[in-house]
Amino acid sequence: MSVATSIARNSIEEALRKALSKEYNKARKFKQSVEIILSLSGIDLSKPDQRFTELVELPHSPYKNTPKICVFTEGSLMPEARNLGLEYITRDSLNSMAGKKKVCRKTAQSYDFFIAEAPLMPIVGKVLGQFLGPKNKMPIPVPPASSISPIVDRLRKSVRITVKSSLSASCKIGHEEMPIQQLLENAETVISAVQRRIPHSATIRFVGFKTTMGKIVKVFYGGRKS
Repeated sequence: MSVATSIARNSIEEALRKALSKEYNKARKFKQSVEIILSLSGIDLSKPDQRFTELVELPHSPYKNTPKICVFTEGSLMPEARNLGLEYITRDSLNSMAGKKKVCRKTAQSYDFFIAEAPLMPIVGKVLGQFLGPKNKMPIPVPPASSISPIVDRLRKSVRITVKSSLSASCKIGHEEMPIQQLLENAETVISAVQRRIPHSATIRFVGFKTTMGKIVKVFYGGRKS
């Protein structure tokens, strides 16, 4: 099922423009994010193979500010992490966090994405798994001494899509000052990613768009709008 056959491109663009209009998006004192919400049907969430978390790389970075990425390293990734402006946590620091729930919780909340040298993954799981797992933030494992620059570039344009506890998925696709065509391309990428992951018997009931504090505008499957 393609985006073109499910929801017309012009309907998506029209909904985005409406969500950004003064009627649906009152001026605020901060730059608001633009979010996409997908309502799904035909998925049995009691079946593990129908639940998923997907990391989706968008054509255009959706972030107002660069997302925070942290690297778990025994040392080989430190120089590149520094050059990329990333924070890092060493094996010793990681071990010292064991049992300190407040510190672990703060670490999980402080970063958007994590990268880890593969040999450290068992320690990360033991120390931080209960805090990172529920947030779908378990690190991307990489071989020691490998370059993390391509992964960082990808993460800085990526969002998480999760279908786990409800028949819906949502994420940011940009901010209100982005060109409408960039928002449109990001939205289509998210829709396509969800369509690829849901079962053949499942459908997208509607796609909605809203700013952080704005009202939702929905585009229903088949092009019906409200």
